[in-house]
Amino acid sequence: RSSNGKDFENIGELNANNLVNIQINYNFADNFPAKGINFYRLVMIDIDGSIEYSKTVRVSVTNVPSFTLFNVALSVSNSNIKMLLNSNSEQAIQIILADVSGRILYTNKITLQKGFNVIDKKIAALNTGVYYAKLFTTDQAITKTLLSEH
Repeated sequence: RSSNGKDFENIGELNANNLVNIQINYNFADNFPAKGINFYRLVMIDIDGSIEYSKTVRVSVTNVPSFTLFNVALSVSNSNIKMLLNSNSEQAIQIILADVSGRILYTNKITLQKGFNVIDKKIAALNTGVYYAKLFTTDQAITKTLLSEH
């Protein structure tokens, strides 16, 4: 994938099926395309090591979340909040943790790196219970209900 049509990054690989004289259709999904124009091409490496490039295809992407949250968890025993997320760009994210009465227990603004991010932050001691985590950037907000774990 490329944002300018010249500098490409590898976003995945598929192994050949190695069946001779049979048409095989392959597919691959870009789960984290950039907003705007994305360029795609294939690099095909033959068994003898020779390399061939496909023609470059231009795709316009309009509706892309600025980040994707995979998991968020609270630990009472470790007094921490841990999040796994993917960011489409380097950007600031605000994290707020509140209890069911709306009292803010933790807040922090950090910079996400483009790609996969692991955030593991110490927080004040918590009791077992229900909490709300809100994560937001300039163009997206996600609120998750959490049950603290031991």
